[in-house]
Amino acid sequence: MVPRPNAREPWAAIVTDDRIRAAAAALEAAERHARPVGRVSGPPWWIRPQDAYRVQFAQIEARTAAGARTVGYKVGLTSTGMQTLLGVDEPDFGHLLDDMRMPDGGVLDATELLWPRAEPELALVLAAPLGSTQVTAEEVRAATGTVHCALEIVDSRIENWDIAWPDTVADNGSGARFALGPGQPCPADVRPLTATLRKNGATVGSAPLSEVMGDPLHAVAWLSRTLFRLGVTLLPGQVVLSGSPCAATDITAGDEITAEIAGLAPVRLSVRP
Repeated sequence: MVPRPNAREPWAAIVTDDRIRAAAAALEAAERHARPVGRVSGPPWWIRPQDAYRVQFAQIEARTAAGARTVGYKVGLTSTGMQTLLGVDEPDFGHLLDDMRMPDGGVLDATELLWPRAEPELALVLAAPLGSTQVTAEEVRAATGTVHCALEIVDSRIENWDIAWPDTVADNGSGARFALGPGQPCPADVRPLTATLRKNGATVGSAPLSEVMGDPLHAVAWLSRTLFRLGVTLLPGQVVLSGSPCAATDITAGDEITAEIAGLAPVRLSVRP
C-alpha cells in the first residue's frame, strides 16, 4: 500500500509520461554529477505516491540503456519506525546496479556522493528464481545460495535528505553503493544474529536481524511478491539486500566502516580522505 496523496496538494489528476521522464532525468543527472535537486514530490514535478515507482523504473531504464546492468534489489523501510516517519505501512525497494557494487575492502570516493550514510545488512545471493504472489520465507531460504554480511551506502539526491515517501522511492530507494563479505550457506535461523556497524573502530549501531520485519527472509519474500505483481521475477545470481536492523550512520572522508553479523565474515569499506 502506498500513502494517499493529500487532497490539498496541487497534484494533477494524471501525471504524464513526460513528467515521469523529466523527474527521472533530474534524479539521474543528480546522481551522475553529485548535485542535489529538490523534492520530486514538489514543484515542478509534483510526483504522486502512486507514480513514484514509475519514476524509479524510468531512471533505471535510462541507466541500463547507458550500459549499467541490474544485479539485484534492495529492501528499505523495514522498520516500523521508518514506516511511521514516512506515513506508510510496508517497505519499499530499489534496484542494485553493477556500477553500485564495491569490493570488500574497497575505497569510496566521497566526491561522487552527497550525504552518504552506512547500514549493516544481511544480503542473499539467490541460487534459484523467486516469482509468485505467494512467496514465503521458507521458499526464500530454499532459493538462497549464500548469505553475506553487507554494507549498504545510502545517499539522497534530494537536497539535505528532505524526503517524503515518493522522493525516496523515485530516487531508487536512496541507494548508492553496496559491498558484500564472503558468503556461506543460510543458517537455520537468522533472526537472533546481531548485526553491528563500526565506524573508525567504534560501535555506532547494533541490533538483531529480527528487527528487519521480524525476519529478513520475510523482507525478501515481500520483495519477491511485490516485484512479481510488477512483472519481475528474482533470478539466480541476483543479490538482495534485506534491510538494516539499525539506523544509518553518516560517513565522511577518512572514515573506515565495518559491518559484522554474528557467524558471518565481516565486510569493510573506507572513504577516501
